[in-house]
Amino acid sequence: PKVAAVFLRPKTKSSPEDFSRAIVKYLHDYGYLWRAFKKCAFEYAEKSSAPEIKSEELEILLRPEKPPRKVDVASYVFPPRILIESLTEWLHSKGNMDHDVIKLLVETYMSTPPNFFDKYRKLRRDPIEESFKSIITFLHSFGIYSYVFIDQFEYVIEPLSTSRLAEFCNEMRRLLEVSAGKVTYIVSLHSEAHGRIARDQGCGYFRSIANPDTLRKIPDLER
Repeated sequence: PKVAAVFLRPKTKSSPEDFSRAIVKYLHDYGYLWRAFKKCAFEYAEKSSAPEIKSEELEILLRPEKPPRKVDVASYVFPPRILIESLTEWLHSKGNMDHDVIKLLVETYMSTPPNFFDKYRKLRRDPIEESFKSIITFLHSFGIYSYVFIDQFEYVIEPLSTSRLAEFCNEMRRLLEVSAGKVTYIVSLHSEAHGRIARDQGCGYFRSIANPDTLRKIPDLER
């Protein structure tokens, strides 16, 4: 598919960093990352100046429609690290992706794909501006645009103090900035929470990116 649809229902204390991790987990669990990775691997085999594997071999190696429990690279390239390192460097050369994040993606998807997210969430990288940005840039680079639906957004907004709301909005701004051109966010929230975002002084910069005006607001249904 050329579109990834992600559905989230936040908890009361969810943060934008939590959203970023949940989005990546969803993209991984539902196979969107796997499909993009397969396309990436074939493009590497066809366009790299010195690929370590042939497209015909990838046809067999990456045949499963869903991420398999194990990918047996050693049957075609030994030691496997030769292919992993070559593919990582080729992919990183495309730009705007953190090397450690891309290396992890290639290492796990070329060995044990199910282990990817557990290792991803332990990375010592900025969760939004390095880890998340790298993953959505990777996805978009290989033809997949993402739509993220966040239901009942008011669960997060309503309990926040004024100062915490300002911090939350600033983190949401970071999330939207790295997502520009790659992800569209659609949220549902009650009018009270909408009003807080629209009025609170600490949400000013966030509003400059995602202005909660009537053009983006679905009117309340009349009883």
